[in-house]
Amino acid sequence: MTDSNAASMPAGKAVASMVASAYAIGDMIECRCLMSRTNDTYLVTAEHGRFVLRVYGLHARSLTEVLFEVEFLNHLADKGVLVARPVPRRDGGFVSIHRAPGGDRYAVLFTYAPGEPPPWPPDPAYYRPYGRAIAAIHRGLDDFASAHPRAPLDLDYLVDRPMQVILPLLAHRPHDAAYLQRLADTMKERVAALSPTMDWGGCHGDPQGANCHATSDGMVTFFDFDCCGLGWRAYDLATFRWTVAVNRADEALWREFLAGYKEGRDVGNADLQAVPCLVAIRHIWWMGARVAGRSRPGSEWGGDRFFDKGLAFLRGWEARHIKMENDVVD
Repeated sequence: MTDSNAASMPAGKAVASMVASAYAIGDMIECRCLMSRTNDTYLVTAEHGRFVLRVYGLHARSLTEVLFEVEFLNHLADKGVLVARPVPRRDGGFVSIHRAPGGDRYAVLFTYAPGEPPPWPPDPAYYRPYGRAIAAIHRGLDDFASAHPRAPLDLDYLVDRPMQVILPLLAHRPHDAAYLQRLADTMKERVAALSPTMDWGGCHGDPQGANCHATSDGMVTFFDFDCCGLGWRAYDLATFRWTVAVNRADEALWREFLAGYKEGRDVGNADLQAVPCLVAIRHIWWMGARVAGRSRPGSEWGGDRFFDKGLAFLRGWEARHIKMENDVVD
């Protein structure tokens, strides 16, 4: 996706100079900002092709977290999985330092994903290959391990930490705060009960219907693995279903995605049972991320209106898809 405000901003000379000096990509033709939010994303056009530079937000990621992502993507690319892989620097490393006025920021250059973004309005047929691509990512990561520590996508990361930043802002709404705490506790209990037989391993972390390009022959290449980590594979499935639900899109998108995923990887009953709970958990995580980043450019924060909308989604999702204890969930 492109932030229209950021797209018109010329890249700083320092960014273009850093790319030209650090990477053997030929003469620089253009370096322009595509998006400026937590991270800054630049489209780099050079003699040897197109690339994408991500400059991580100040203190947004530690060096070890960035190196984990680099290893994650190189592992997938080495397995033949279609991803935008990191481009090595002239010195053989992958992480650059952008000297910015507010402080030094990490940066990584990635190959450009061929093809076009997903269509809008979304076409259900598009999401069967999308599901197959996520299955390929999961298969490719079954044997992944990294020496660089990064927080797993577990209940602490997905629920407890977001709740710590959300609840203080709901202090003046005790009824809503109590509801959210009850829901969070219930979702954690149910996922924890299912977790012993759930599939765990490397996850994209944010397969929300975009973050990829596809060619006319259906080849899907994923990018933006900033949220990657080790976690329940059902969380990736739930993130896609959350996108369908939060955008009130056709449920056929979810059915096609899941059918495509099953073509490439089995899905256990516990994983399917966990998906509705993980949809709610994904929304709690998303709310927490927006609250934590409410002062950043492009923030979707809107005070009480933000919570009104977020809590309405959770109440509606719970009513439609999360049954009482021991009931079957869809």
